[in-house]
Amino acid sequence: MTRRTMQIGDIVVVNNAELDILGLVVDASSNPALTGNVAQNGAPAFRIHALHGSRRESGATIPVHDDIWIRDDPWQVYIDGVDGFTLPEFFRGNHVSTMLANAGVQRRPIEMDASKTAKAQQRQRNIVIIIVCVALIMAAIWIWFRQEHRTEVNLSIPLSQSYVRNCGKYISDDSRIRPYRNAVTLNLDAGRYLYLPNDDIGKRSYECFARQIGYTKGEQEFIREMVLATALDYYLINDTFLMACEGDDSSGAVSCAVVNRAFP
Repeated sequence: MTRRTMQIGDIVVVNNAELDILGLVVDASSNPALTGNVAQNGAPAFRIHALHGSRRESGATIPVHDDIWIRDDPWQVYIDGVDGFTLPEFFRGNHVSTMLANAGVQRRPIEMDASKTAKAQQRQRNIVIIIVCVALIMAAIWIWFRQEHRTEVNLSIPLSQSYVRNCGKYISDDSRIRPYRNAVTLNLDAGRYLYLPNDDIGKRSYECFARQIGYTKGEQEFIREMVLATALDYYLINDTFLMACEGDDSSGAVSCAVVNRAFP
């Protein structure tokens, strides 16, 4: 058990085989002669002015009202406001606050020992660091999410122009998503894929296309709607864009054209 050493002005409770007192530390000395040999080998003794309590002698309990020298022992001496200890409301039947007031003694603010204070401060710093890191991570995730799900809908031009303007770098002879007149065409292969599993350019071309029409339900849902649209004359993707599709019964391939309703 560790705590700081007693200091003059401390209010203490002493509870050991000989003493059961509540008192005030009024002096400290390392002089054996002055302390009645309580201080020894350089270890100081502390003079306690007993406010209330008793001494055990020869099986009898004797009230103590004078000063007494003791050694500091954190297992037997408890300092008010230090290391989590606070005075009880009553001590041996006497109201402690009244007793202190009558003696003109004021309690000190609660304190912790230096090591516990340092640990508490370090814990607080760690908590702050964790909160800041979590906030930064959440902000980065939100920025990424907004970036990945942002839309680039332009209602003032045909969809093909919007796709060329914003997604032109993904257009090639092998592209399954291509501009055609005012529309953008999409082709599902027999396996109902818009691109091969390892085709990163194909994946990005779909994501860019989806942003042009404000579509946020995901690729698999869009493919499902493409297949569904083969049974209809046209399919409304949203208030602005519609899709017309046809399927090849023999191969299972699906081809669709998506247009801005203002530019059919």
